[in-house]
Amino acid sequence: MRKQLDARIATLINNNVKKNHRSFIVLVGDKGRDQVVNLHFLLSQARVSARPSVLWCYKKDLGFTTHRKKREAKIKRDVKRGIREPNDQNPFEIFVTVTDIRYTYYKESHKILGHTYGMLVLQDFEALTPNLLARTIETVQGGGLVVLLLKTMTSLRQLYTMSMDVHARYRTESNGQVVPRFNERFILSLGGCKDCLVLDDELNVLPISRGKDIVPLEEVEVLVDPGLKDLKSQLGEETKPAGPLVALTKTLDQAHVLLSFIDTTTTTSTPSLNSTLTLTASRGRGKSATLGLALASAVFAGFSNIFVTSPSPENLRTLFEFLFKGLDALGYEEHLDYDILQATSDELLGPSSSGGAGAEWEGSGSGDGGASKSSTRPIVRVNIFRSSSPHRGHRQTIQYIHPQDAHVLGQAELVVIDEAAAIPLPLVRNLIGMGGGSTGGGYAVWMASTVNGYEGTGRSLSLKLIEQLREGSRSTTTDVSTSTSSSKGSSKKDSGRKLVELTLTTPIRYSAGDQVEAWLNRLLCLDVGLGNSSSSPGARLATGTPPPSSCTLYSISLDTLFSYHPASETFLQRIQSLLVASHYKNQPNDLMMMSDKPGGEVFVLLPPLGGSTTKGASTTKGGSKGTGDTGDTEGKEQEQEQEQDFDILPHPLAVIQISYEGSLSKNAIQTGLGVGRAMKNGGDMIPWIIAQQYQEGKFGELSGARVVRVAVGEGVGGMGYGTRALQALNAYYSGEYFNLDEYERAREQEGESYPDDSNPNPNSSLLTDLPSIRKPNSMPPLLQRLSEKKPPELDYLGVAYGLTGGLLRFWKRLGYVPLYLRHTPSDLTGEHTCVMVRGLNTSTDGELEWLGEFGVDFRTRLLALLSFPRFREFGSVMGLSILEAINNHRVIKKVDERGGKGMCVFCLCVFTSLRLLCVFPSFRLESCAYHSTLSFFFFPTTPPLFPSPALTPNLLPTLLSPFDLKRLESYGNNMLDYHVVLDLLPVIAGVWFQRRLVGGGGSSGKNKNDAESPDIKIKGVDTGKTVNLSAVQSAILLGMGLQRKSVEEMETELSLPVNQILALLVKIVRKIGKRLIDIQKEGIAGAGGGSGGRDGGGRIVDAEDEDGQNQDGADNDEDDEDEGEGEGGTGNGNRGTKTKSTTTTWNPLPTRVEDELEAAGEEEKEAMKRRERQREMINALDLRKYVIDDTAMDWSAAESQVARIAQGGGGGGGLGGRAQTVVSVKNVTGQKRKAVDDGHGDGRGGNTKKDGGGGKKQTRRGGKKVKR
Repeated sequence: MRKQLDARIATLINNNVKKNHRSFIVLVGDKGRDQVVNLHFLLSQARVSARPSVLWCYKKDLGFTTHRKKREAKIKRDVKRGIREPNDQNPFEIFVTVTDIRYTYYKESHKILGHTYGMLVLQDFEALTPNLLARTIETVQGGGLVVLLLKTMTSLRQLYTMSMDVHARYRTESNGQVVPRFNERFILSLGGCKDCLVLDDELNVLPISRGKDIVPLEEVEVLVDPGLKDLKSQLGEETKPAGPLVALTKTLDQAHVLLSFIDTTTTTSTPSLNSTLTLTASRGRGKSATLGLALASAVFAGFSNIFVTSPSPENLRTLFEFLFKGLDALGYEEHLDYDILQATSDELLGPSSSGGAGAEWEGSGSGDGGASKSSTRPIVRVNIFRSSSPHRGHRQTIQYIHPQDAHVLGQAELVVIDEAAAIPLPLVRNLIGMGGGSTGGGYAVWMASTVNGYEGTGRSLSLKLIEQLREGSRSTTTDVSTSTSSSKGSSKKDSGRKLVELTLTTPIRYSAGDQVEAWLNRLLCLDVGLGNSSSSPGARLATGTPPPSSCTLYSISLDTLFSYHPASETFLQRIQSLLVASHYKNQPNDLMMMSDKPGGEVFVLLPPLGGSTTKGASTTKGGSKGTGDTGDTEGKEQEQEQEQDFDILPHPLAVIQISYEGSLSKNAIQTGLGVGRAMKNGGDMIPWIIAQQYQEGKFGELSGARVVRVAVGEGVGGMGYGTRALQALNAYYSGEYFNLDEYERAREQEGESYPDDSNPNPNSSLLTDLPSIRKPNSMPPLLQRLSEKKPPELDYLGVAYGLTGGLLRFWKRLGYVPLYLRHTPSDLTGEHTCVMVRGLNTSTDGELEWLGEFGVDFRTRLLALLSFPRFREFGSVMGLSILEAINNHRVIKKVDERGGKGMCVFCLCVFTSLRLLCVFPSFRLESCAYHSTLSFFFFPTTPPLFPSPALTPNLLPTLLSPFDLKRLESYGNNMLDYHVVLDLLPVIAGVWFQRRLVGGGGSSGKNKNDAESPDIKIKGVDTGKTVNLSAVQSAILLGMGLQRKSVEEMETELSLPVNQILALLVKIVRKIGKRLIDIQKEGIAGAGGGSGGRDGGGRIVDAEDEDGQNQDGADNDEDDEDEGEGEGGTGNGNRGTKTKSTTTTWNPLPTRVEDELEAAGEEEKEAMKRRERQREMINALDLRKYVIDDTAMDWSAAESQVARIAQGGGGGGGLGGRAQTVVSVKNVTGQKRKAVDDGHGDGRGGNTKKDGGGGKKQTRRGGKKVKR
């Protein structure tokens, strides 16, 4: 059945073809696919050029086959079954057969970058995301058509509650209810697009269509920029290469940018090969075309090795197309002057392929140049071999390389990067020559990128990479002498690179004023950071910069913010302007996540407000100016007036986006940890990371809030607004702002109002239903005071961000503690993800005990990982900042101070609710230091599982031997080279950064049971001193000790000469070495004054020394008879060493103390008796016969002999005439000895006889003595 077509459809298409604008048509109905044929026919009739190409995007199932043979086989089967006539022609099948259609999955839509199509078809609305919407619509050229297919529905309001595919990533266990606010705003925004028609599957115009009142336009004269016309006439065709190439440009700014590129190619000096040209613009401004024309000028100038790169070789279709146009304009001919090579293997598209080896090539058989001359295979190489010009006596090559193949750029002269924003930032750094894996960067770099489109790294390119290039360029112009010693190793390469920034503003793909572009920018907030509206960050400075303490934090109602009310839209644009200006990882998908993600909130920091603006922000003027009023026509004057009406809304100074996480069930935690990896979803980031890293599932049961974003605008950064906003947020969750009276009053107001009028009328149909903006009285206030809102119960606040020095300092000042640092950098930005957590203001130290334990464990792991390749690239200052953020927290300080207490050996796991009873009730029990809050017990005589953080004399030998200590002491005294102690630097660095060189009782080797014993004072040893190092010394110790960096690397990093670094290293080793020696002395003194003793010679005997155990007192008495009076004391001291000391052993004693004392007493009595018997035996001996009597000796002869020897006269002439040096002394009273003996016999001698006959016996013995 034929039906007359609504004339407004053809009028819309014809008008936009004349204006070179795009048209937007939404088809609602399951049969809308069949109407695509008619719309394509209308577009072909309106355009004079060739039949427009089509891009068809879908999720998974296309709904029809695109294979010609399969389609023919299906027709034959239908004819055979009798459900189709043999000559029946299906218009849709004919359309699919004869039309140039490219089918692509949504997940592969990145391959269409750099392509241009005449018509776009989007199906499977539930799979669409803001990124896909922006990426696909911007490929349509001026005069083209965008078609969106929707399923059959009775009202467009049914899309308000439609579940999108992306919502699956937003749902969490505790927050699973998704509110699709973005769909409602999307449908309402269609009524604000002038070039949009919403049709049903019978092409009837629906009431929401803004373009239903369209009228035909007369012929539109194409205006040519007079400036461009004059420039082309001035250059002419004779000026090569500028003249022929500028003639191909479409706008004046494109011509100026092209001339800038040509100036770089014509300059043959060295700086031209060490320069970077960046071209940034919005989509459709002709960036790729400009690069292609500039490449032609580089070929004309004689560049030999040119490399081009992009995310995929298919993205370079436009670049190569205009390259060939430029070569043709310069007189080059294909096959005669250049050849085109196309890839014949899909492996080239993989990341492992490089431009030269392993690829298959085939030449193109076309004659007029262009990427589409032969086939759809991407072009990967162009060989130029023209030799007619004196500049070109050599071969020239334009080669495609994958972005990961920066290592092949050793001989490059020019590197061209197209769609740089879609390439991960680390790869772009390597391509430019700024990365560690680059080849040096001695070549020119041309880079083009989109900064406010769909790319997630567009802002990354402008805020990070280009900013670093600016700094390098400034350091070149200002001759700084210290430029060779910057903080990054690659800065030496970048310091001489010249930067030229270029921008394109005039659209080329379509004419200026395109309504589809304006609608897309408003819907996705793409142009908020361009500074061309009051929502730009710079406009906020007009309101002044009040003190941060006077600003107030408010909560935003997301239902009102995304209601598409004019006031809400103005405020949303201002919020997005802050986020875009402050963050470099923005993408349109973030807007949908903010609107639809469950468990999310947005807070804004506003300056002091007057009157009732706060609560009436959502009901200000213009409440009835909804876009559902499609009858009135709005011009620029009315838009400006509306903007002025809503300028009374406050300009936010800071924005915070929050996501609630945690409160996971035990089953979910066990399931997630049981598979060996955390569950991948968009929520609960911190709970899963911490649970996986520490294997502690109890943390997932806690509830927390993660700061997704915090942003302040340009011009007010560093003024304290971000800090003020986060402090107020912590105070809100701590309950400091909550007012029960205001909360009850707000609940009463909410209960009375806010009806849901978004439900469709059951009596209306698709042709009569008109979705409109909700009434102001049916929405909650846009801004809500925190005193009116009850805060949720939270246990912690957290944040996850890409680690940089500035962000780390910011979060560290706010009291956040790092608990996780990703080992590998992000593929998107090249930064390591850092997770930091803190407690609330009202959290006690007992409630945050888990934070201290996690922080100490993370510090230990970080110190061990700093020498690994990824973390070794960190600057030493960065490493010190991370450690400082850990050590400065009060809870972690208490964990370090807690020291000597151990963990209960009966505990099966950490942080469990298990309660264990001691099986040895006869011993005294006390609370476990690690589980005191959970009522665990531990056995005091059992060694702790975790040693004390303080380094004790008993632990010192396990780390450093006496030889090591001697080496440290000698190096501290400047007696050795630093290479001798280089192996000890990791040990002393780990000890110092773990805060184990602290003084106090714990360092003397005593346990807490010996607290009553007095501290031992050692002369020259300060037992309470802690080693203090300066910031530079700490950086040197961390860099050389933990990161294993050389002195030369530290010189480059710290901008200090080598001799100064070595001098500081000597001071470091001297301080730490002295402290280690003091600890060693404390152990010796503790052994001497404690359970050890001294032996008879005054030697210190250690309690565990084998020589000090069970020493026999008889041996000591034999050494010195004069010490007989003190033998008892000496024996006691030695006997005290017989029993092993309990100061170093925690095993239970087998006997009681009383029994041991009684046994020791009995042993002492036996020893005393034994010594008494020994003394009696000694006294029974006659020792007087060994006495020497000086008066009985004749010394006269000996004296005369000595005198002669001293005078040199000899001593009587010994053998050989030499002087006799032997002196003899004669006993002149030998005969009287018998009488003396007889007269003084006392009977003590053992050999005398009692019968009186001893006289003769004595004489005979004396004679024998004389004979001897």
